[in-house]
Amino acid sequence: MNWSRNLNVDRPAGRIGRVAQVFFGSLVCVLLAACAPPAGQGSPSQSESSSTLSPVVSPATPTPTVPQTSEPAGPSSVLVYFVTETPTGPRLARELRGVSGDARAGAVQAMINGPSDPDYTTFWDPATSVLSTSTQAGVVTVELNSAARNATVDKATANLMVQQLVFTATMDDPNAKVQLLIDGEVAGGLWGTTSWDQPIGRGDATTILAAVLTDRPANGSRLTSDDASFSGEVLAGSTLAWAVRHAGTSDEAAAGEVQANDGEGFVPFSITPELGPGRFVLELRAYPADGDPNTPLAIDTREFSFHLAA
Repeated sequence: MNWSRNLNVDRPAGRIGRVAQVFFGSLVCVLLAACAPPAGQGSPSQSESSSTLSPVVSPATPTPTVPQTSEPAGPSSVLVYFVTETPTGPRLARELRGVSGDARAGAVQAMINGPSDPDYTTFWDPATSVLSTSTQAGVVTVELNSAARNATVDKATANLMVQQLVFTATMDDPNAKVQLLIDGEVAGGLWGTTSWDQPIGRGDATTILAAVLTDRPANGSRLTSDDASFSGEVLAGSTLAWAVRHAGTSDEAAAGEVQANDGEGFVPFSITPELGPGRFVLELRAYPADGDPNTPLAIDTREFSFHLAA
């Protein structure tokens, strides 16, 4: 997973200047006994006409130049990636999060701070902070502080951390690459297991991401009958079995399946169940379309409450 003006300083004479011109002109006329026609009568001179028609700019405090910025005016919804365990090994899952200020910097900081879903995790040191982000010619540059070097992980996890940052930072251009800087320098060797010397792009999503990616509902969210839908993406060529159970029980309130036979990579899904008020757990289970539901590729759960609209 990127958002002055010049004032004319040549002022013509103002009202005071014109009054002074008339006064002194009249005085000269009296002294020489050859007074010219009063001001405003007859044709004005070329310079007087030009002065009269020119706009008057009053002295004012210069207006500060406001630099252009890509920062959104209000909160933004961004996809933030985290590590999760699946039946096929560690993969990246994601959460739809709201951030303020610069969307990219907010998403990366949310990735570092950690997930709201207890089934997800992050291995980035929580003392890590985002110093800056920028985009140029298809390369997103993310600068973090020195705490980004703190992690004790194996090579597979280190590579997943790299992709976690790449997927999160390329929110608006999946084809972009990411260069990581730490305190202004190219990251280079990281965590004793990998290196980040050149811009890195997204890897193969089908082997990096969990087979089901849940965007809504957020874990712990409050839904109403005006806004009760589940959505996200599922691996193409799989079947998505879903069930809503009453929290703390095995009793189903609703269930069904979504076929994702068409397309490549990941395809979107949307489910709108009929529910009554209460607390629930949504379970999403992705398995190969011609496979066994009991041997899923991924399982994702979200807790939520449902209320009637006011």
